[in-house]
Amino acid sequence: MRHGWSESNEQHVIACSPEGSLEGFGLTEKGRNQAKQAAEAFSKIVNQEPIIYSSDFLRALQTAEAVAGVCHSNVITDVRLRERNLGELDGESADDYYKVWDAEPDPDAHPLNSESLRQMVGRVKSLIDDCEQKYNERVVMFVSHGDPLVAINSYVMHGDYRPPIHYIGNAEIRRIDEATPTVSVE
Repeated sequence: MRHGWSESNEQHVIACSPEGSLEGFGLTEKGRNQAKQAAEAFSKIVNQEPIIYSSDFLRALQTAEAVAGVCHSNVITDVRLRERNLGELDGESADDYYKVWDAEPDPDAHPLNSESLRQMVGRVKSLIDDCEQKYNERVVMFVSHGDPLVAINSYVMHGDYRPPIHYIGNAEIRRIDEATPTVSVE
């Protein structure tokens, strides 16, 4: 699940560092409503109490807590679900994303001191692998950010590090191995 509409979305800025995102750039009223709607829809299709992992960035954590409240679950934070570190673009206009994504498809590129695609996918995949071993036959939800979610989705579906091809909207819930939303509130 991607976090709901946040202050960084509202301000159209890149918020990818812990210094600004652990306590700032939380959900807006719109984002809180999206998270609640998505949580309610998700609770109707899942037949068990889900295990919920979340990025520790405030916008994702607030979204995860909304789901946990509806699904009667707890939230486990994990830094592997953080937004992609875009280096020098932190705090800049979201219009500047192209400066990093244009460096792809080299999965090891670090344009503007950013985290490479291989690094980002690797950290998220390590959490998925851990959960597959730990929670056999359980529903596990990961609440994260656009870049990590679309990149891991592309990796799982295509087995490579191609640039993300399946956009994930705010508060959208999607199976990692599918290109279409499971729950979408936008």
